[in-house]
Amino acid sequence: MLFRGGSELQIRQNLISHDHIDAIIGLPSNIFFGTGIPTIIMVLKRSKTKKEKNNVLFIDASKYFTKEGNKNKLQSSDIVRIYDAFSAREDIPGFARVVSHEEIKANEYNLNIPKYIDLVDNGDNHNLYSSIFSGIPHNDIDKLSDFW
Repeated sequence: MLFRGGSELQIRQNLISHDHIDAIIGLPSNIFFGTGIPTIIMVLKRSKTKKEKNNVLFIDASKYFTKEGNKNKLQSSDIVRIYDAFSAREDIPGFARVVSHEEIKANEYNLNIPKYIDLVDNGDNHNLYSSIFSGIPHNDIDKLSDFW
């Protein structure tokens, strides 16, 4: 649905031209019974606010889960992070991005999340032993303030 041609392309063109796609949220693979592939939530909205018009919010939550048995599960903190990003509708490097319809059209209506959200490697190396036995350094906690 997000990137194939044919009738799926026509559906995407129609949804974008009528400004009905509010957000696309990428979820981890293996989160639903019987589905081992990554899934998405496509939020459709008939009437958008001024801030929402002519753009689509992409959220990549595919890396946020815990393994429980043979399934992946979103934790409460993961759900809160997704909700906060959806509510704020602002760019968060490596996690969320507001993309204009013009950029989507330039990408031939491809709605595949990795097309718009880059994986961020901030290069920080964490000392796991130190974090476990000494607590989390304050500067690491301060870096998370954008998400809470």
